[in-house]
Amino acid sequence: MISIQHHKIIAIHQPNFFPWLGYFSKIKQADAFVFLDNVDISLHNSNAITHRTRINYIGKPMWLSVPMEKTETKKIQFLKIRENEPWREKQTQIITQAYSNAPFFNEIFPIFKEWLNYDEKSLSKFNAYIIKEVSKFLAIKTDFYFASELGINENDSTLRLIEICKKLNGTIYLSGLGGKKYHNEALFAENQNEVKYTTFSPKEYDHHSGYIQGLSVLDALLECGKNTRNLL
Repeated sequence: MISIQHHKIIAIHQPNFFPWLGYFSKIKQADAFVFLDNVDISLHNSNAITHRTRINYIGKPMWLSVPMEKTETKKIQFLKIRENEPWREKQTQIITQAYSNAPFFNEIFPIFKEWLNYDEKSLSKFNAYIIKEVSKFLAIKTDFYFASELGINENDSTLRLIEICKKLNGTIYLSGLGGKKYHNEALFAENQNEVKYTTFSPKEYDHHSGYIQGLSVLDALLECGKNTRNLL
């Protein structure tokens, strides 16, 4: 049984693997953040980032991917990590090669290894663990929930968001600007919820290999340490 607190601002997003800074900016602005794990996703989509993220590998963007078990399901909450290959060791080696000269490598690398070696086969829970640990490291005090644990079975995407906000006693739904294309704001208003749109403008930071915009939060952590919070 989860404990429901009273929250004003609610943000909702799929649990991604070491997401970019804009993801954490949204978490920081919210009172409660919900991992939208009970929806379908295609890992074969070229835009899929639930199981992968980009880093700066010696001046060029590079994907780091979590290997997934083959499955018929598309629901995020049921996706499982494939553990019959040494992908964690490979990613550890890649981060060492790419960032050993980064200013905060010695501080962040041991923590990164702890996060990466978290023993969990569920992709959504593994990603959520990392996101919560990064948030804690950056002194972000937002509460976290899984949509699958809130007892909401609404299929309509807008009504699903509204029901999540209601469940958490929220009055403001925090959305990215892209949501303007499909959110039914009138329906939110009918249910005593306001949609607030937020934008994130990445701030360039000093980088030992040359700054590249839109990479994983891991890139900023290795270059800026706890000062990453000031980039959100």
